[in-house]
Amino acid sequence: MVNQFSPRLTKNVTSDQNFKDLETLSVQIIRGRLLQNVLVEGVQLDTTVSTVSHTLDRRPQGWFIIRKNANADVWEPSDSASPTKVINLQASSPVTVDIIFF
Repeated sequence: MVNQFSPRLTKNVTSDQNFKDLETLSVQIIRGRLLQNVLVEGVQLDTTVSTVSHTLDRRPQGWFIIRKNANADVWEPSDSASPTKVINLQASSPVTVDIIFF
C-alpha cells in the first residue's frame, strides 16, 4: 500500500507550495483503486462456483488473473452475499490461479 505524502513546511513560499502540490498529487494517486490491491495466490477453481476471499474490506472494482496453471477461462457468475469480503468465481476447467483484486 502506498502511504500519503506528508509535506514539510520550510518557510520558503515556493518550496512550501511545491510540497502542497505533491501532497495533493499523492492523495489522488492513493485514491486510485488500482493501487489499492491485494494479491491472492494459489486459488483452486473448478467448473462449479467457488467463493474466494479478497481481504479488501470493500467491494472490488475488478480483478486480474496474473498466473494460471492450465488453459481455462475464469469468470464471476454471480454476486456474493458478502461482496466486501468474498467474490464468486468459476472456471471452464480445473485450474489454480493467482489473482489481483483492486
